[in-house]
Amino acid sequence: MKQDKQKTYQPPRNKKRPSNLLFIPILVIVVIGILFFLTANQEKDSNATRDNQTGIWGKITRALSDDVDLLRHVFNPKDTPKNGQAPVITATQPAASEDMNRAVPATGGEQPVAPTSETTQQAAAPSGSEGSPGQPVDKINAFYTHLDAQPYVQAFHLEKPSNVYFRELIQKVLDNPPVITRETDDLLTVVKNTAHFFRVLGKNNIIFLKAVLEHEKPSLEDMLADYYSLAETPDGLQKSLSLRIPPDALYSYAGFFLNTMGGRLYLFRRDPATRMTVTYYAILLIDTANRQSNNREGIQIKQAVDSLIADIEGSGNQLRFKERYLDKLYELKEKYQ
Repeated sequence: MKQDKQKTYQPPRNKKRPSNLLFIPILVIVVIGILFFLTANQEKDSNATRDNQTGIWGKITRALSDDVDLLRHVFNPKDTPKNGQAPVITATQPAASEDMNRAVPATGGEQPVAPTSETTQQAAAPSGSEGSPGQPVDKINAFYTHLDAQPYVQAFHLEKPSNVYFRELIQKVLDNPPVITRETDDLLTVVKNTAHFFRVLGKNNIIFLKAVLEHEKPSLEDMLADYYSLAETPDGLQKSLSLRIPPDALYSYAGFFLNTMGGRLYLFRRDPATRMTVTYYAILLIDTANRQSNNREGIQIKQAVDSLIADIEGSGNQLRFKERYLDKLYELKEKYQ
């Protein structure tokens, strides 16, 4: 009997094993799907976080978002309207932020003051100087009558005469003084100080004021001298121009221009004559506060006096009252050395 041969199993020689390469694209697709899902959820969480921001950075972000148009004008001093393109300045025109919306002056039906032979001439020198025509209030009113007759002013379509318009704007500025102490404690205060006048007065009013400064540069020294002369008298501005001066308002603005980042930025964006003249009167206001023992924040002016003397002597030839400024500043230099 033949013995059966024992058979052993052998795998086929030519048959290939299943490849694991097919698993790789499936894994890649799964990973991409998971990442997409996580990214979408993360974006939703981020949006929710931004919506619920209550800390200082949330406030700063919202402030910058609200004032982006204002800051564009703040850092662009050449952004003044051309003839025929000036905005109509009315109380109903929308402002760029909530603060501005409250600050646009109301309009009324008052008519411009009829010019007279005395009020049509423009001021030639500060009050108290030789050849000074009339009292400070007369010179101020003459300047506003002059403005009402200018084509560039008429292009703005003011709904009030210039004297009423400026009185209301000045009152708003006085009623909303800036922060002058611990300005750099948080970034939000710096941002607000940098755009202070834009937030108080509104974009269109600022554009108009910049146009007036550009066209009426020769009158700036006279106007500041006359307003300062009235401010030195108790209730002088209220009796003469119906301006109510809140306690420490002028002191706050003097400190703003001399002692804060926002105020100094405003001055350095102006032409040298404007910058030096405003700085001069800011120094006088702080000196007055010292004499009245009312320098509540202890603002020092010695360095400001020395710096302004150097500026005026070096580049103040365009100032009409250069020698008068220097005489007073050297007097203050001796006082505070």
